[in-house]
Amino acid sequence: MENIFQTFSLDTINEISNTQWLIEDIIPNESLIILYGPSGCGKTFIALDMTLHIAHNIPWKKQSIIKQGIIIYCIGEGINGISNRIKAWHDYNNCSLNAPFIILPIEAISFSEQINIDKMVSTIEKICEHYELPVSMIVIDTLSKASVGYDENSSKDMGLFLYNFDIIKKYFNTTIMFIHHSGKNSYKGMRGSSYLLGTVDTAIQVDNIDNRILIKIEKQKDGIEGSFQLKFKEHLDSLVVFNGDINLKFRKQKGFIVDIELKENDIHQILQMLKDKKSFEDISIKFHIGIDKIKLFFKKYLLKKDENDVKIILKNYSIKNKEDIKWIEENFKHIDEC
Repeated sequence: MENIFQTFSLDTINEISNTQWLIEDIIPNESLIILYGPSGCGKTFIALDMTLHIAHNIPWKKQSIIKQGIIIYCIGEGINGISNRIKAWHDYNNCSLNAPFIILPIEAISFSEQINIDKMVSTIEKICEHYELPVSMIVIDTLSKASVGYDENSSKDMGLFLYNFDIIKKYFNTTIMFIHHSGKNSYKGMRGSSYLLGTVDTAIQVDNIDNRILIKIEKQKDGIEGSFQLKFKEHLDSLVVFNGDINLKFRKQKGFIVDIELKENDIHQILQMLKDKKSFEDISIKFHIGIDKIKLFFKKYLLKKDENDVKIILKNYSIKNKEDIKWIEENFKHIDEC
């Protein structure tokens, strides 16, 4: 083998393949991905649901599984509960416990040490030999557990950390998904160095507002960003992702809905718009902020004022839109019924 780098000329540019998908339009193949959100929002349940669908070669929310193969799920926290979650998923989805899905505990492993990187590669090679299948995805749950020894806020340290996993990604021609936490204010993005967002191919934000799971593909290097919602369902003393379809909405114009934090005095303009018989959707468009964030802001305002009666809220704030009335009725109460 010649000691030179691979190159492509204009004559051979067609040899460079287009983006291939692991889960169509959502999870690209052979990529680095971060799925992040606040603690307790359901990140692990979502990652398990996606990866178990891949392992069983079942379409995820009608999105085709393009590459079936082995899932290596590296779990660094909550190891004792993951067994119940996986068994609940299989029972709910009527699947047998027979798929190339491997759990790899990493609670006491530091990937700042080269010996552990080498051991990870050797372990995955053994798994591939056993199943005689490629690796579809490696999940690192969580990034903070796997990056012990690195400074999460240092771009240099995070560069070294991601470099090691990028080598693993290329060696196995696979996708690596990191489960990560958002910062103290979830609206401001993921925790740690901005190098993370700048380096990964795909970033998926998860938030839980009023038990509605909001998923936003905020970065898709070679695709279109979009958003959708999921629901959780209790099953066998665990939670599973409800088997309903998703309404995947792609944003063709970046920045139509932006991540900015509403200021306290913004409530005055929101109240005036409601008085002018504007809907929450109208307000969302005006502020260029997602409708669920507007609703949560309004709800917090009402709770601070100790206003929780449906009839009074509808009357005082001139809410006429049917969808908005339904949301008020679902989130507040009729005092005379209590």
